[in-house]
Amino acid sequence: MRAAIIGTGNIGIDLAEKLLREHSLELIAMAGRRASSPGLARFEGRVKYLTADGVDGLEEHFDEIDVFFDATSADSHREHWKRLEGLGKAVVDLTPSRVGAAFVPGVLDHENQPGKPIHNMSMVTCGGQASVPMVSALARHVERVDYVEVSSSIASLSAGPATRANIDDYIRATENAARLASGADVAKSILVLNPVEPPTIMRTTVHMKGLLGDLATLDRTVRDAVDLVREYVPGYRLLVPPVQHAADVLTVSIGVEGAGDYLPPYAGNLDIITAAAVKTALDMVAVAS
Repeated sequence: MRAAIIGTGNIGIDLAEKLLREHSLELIAMAGRRASSPGLARFEGRVKYLTADGVDGLEEHFDEIDVFFDATSADSHREHWKRLEGLGKAVVDLTPSRVGAAFVPGVLDHENQPGKPIHNMSMVTCGGQASVPMVSALARHVERVDYVEVSSSIASLSAGPATRANIDDYIRATENAARLASGADVAKSILVLNPVEPPTIMRTTVHMKGLLGDLATLDRTVRDAVDLVREYVPGYRLLVPPVQHAADVLTVSIGVEGAGDYLPPYAGNLDIITAAAVKTALDMVAVAS
């Protein structure tokens, strides 16, 4: 499967390094907006087509591309989709635009998301990728979920301009994914940019309130869910096992350390979304083969 990346910032660069390791995914093009972009310079001689003209610069190569990865911003993706929708090609969206169905490997896909374009797969947010596996695991032991709260703390240094500009979209996308994974009517998302030095890894806590069911195997369910994520995000780990805080509240906390492909290990929030995007594409290859 031949791939193109739109966006040559930190996320685009980290994603490119991951894709270049995969034998079943061939990264043939990258598109940025500045000729001086460090991302374009980094992949000179390593990626066939490099352009500083954005999506316009990829147009002559559209027929060669099977899947587009958008690593820009939510607003930019909405514009890019207008250009890409008619191609009938797969688009993996690493922005919180919510144009496509929310995708979290092994948990969320197009099922139960009617009306979403079949070719557009939204990676939600870093908080969504970190929390949704835990939300889903807890929900299996809650007969009726009334409320879900997802709180993520990330190193301030890992939050670039696009992340900061997308905060409102981040909140909405993460809350939407939490509702989908739990069946709750109400979800709340909190994002903390932690300025501490040295920077710390991403930490995400999930609180779930409702009518609790059988908790005998809750710990095993959560640990199995962690192990599934660790297959594509080795730095994903359980920090605080699931606990019952009250008659109707469950809580679990996880941490995410990055693989260091390009971004520093403390930037697990960025690493988990690029890893999820690659996993989604690999799953498409497996289905097609």
